[in-house]
Amino acid sequence: RMRHMDVESHHAMTIPYKGYQVGTAEADILVRFADGSPPLVVELKAVVSAPRSGEEAQVRTYLLGLNATHGVVINFPQAGAQAARTDIDHLEVSVKK
Repeated sequence: RMRHMDVESHHAMTIPYKGYQVGTAEADILVRFADGSPPLVVELKAVVSAPRSGEEAQVRTYLLGLNATHGVVINFPQAGAQAARTDIDHLEVSVKK
């Protein structure tokens, strides 16, 4: 709030498809800015590989449902994974309005 933004976890939303509401979903984190900029969607994952098309499609759906333009998938190392991956991957996602 000190930086003129609100952060909401587990933001519930409806999913649009061709003008119809076809379901519901929940974004991990939604950041809203006081200046009226479109919100930022943050999706958190812990999967073995780097974020791919499935995660990108998920965030794109959220962006469209929230009338937002930018999102990011953050992929943390998976706990107990056999591979000793310690880096954090991310994938930036955007849609044009």
